[in-house]
Amino acid sequence: AQATMEDVAAGAQLGKGTLYLYFKNKEDLLMGMVARRQDQLLIRFEEVTQSSDSGCEQVRSLLRSYASHMNEPPHHFKLAMSLWVAGTAFDSELENGAAMQTNIARLFGMMCHAIDRGQTDGSLRSDLPSPQAALKLWTAVNGALLLRLQLACMPPSSPLSEFAGTVDDSV
Repeated sequence: AQATMEDVAAGAQLGKGTLYLYFKNKEDLLMGMVARRQDQLLIRFEEVTQSSDSGCEQVRSLLRSYASHMNEPPHHFKLAMSLWVAGTAFDSELENGAAMQTNIARLFGMMCHAIDRGQTDGSLRSDLPSPQAALKLWTAVNGALLLRLQLACMPPSSPLSEFAGTVDDSV
């Protein structure tokens, strides 16, 4: 995210003014990239939730879809997480910030729906409300994805390297 709007415009072979017609600033541009990726993930989630699979299978498929989507390519996951950590992702004053918020709510809602389905059909235990269960699952997957990124930067002799296979299995 060190690139300037001038760098982006030059790389896209556009004038800087043209870039500003579409994006208010660099954060809006970055949020637009994330929102576009979220739109693609929403399509995957919609396909899963339209299936007649049990709620447990739907949850499993949603988590797999999320993990694989966030890893293709990994720099998209880094970008999304950097926006979250910076608090930029919640800037609803920017069009793409509002789009990200809407997408996140839809993705979370689909996961809650799949969990509710599993609790109703008996394939998932029902002692945890679906929003709490969805949040725990989402944070666990994001934690595993972050750990995978960290392991990729460590030398093979690192004590944590022995856990690489476990992390990959978790993701």
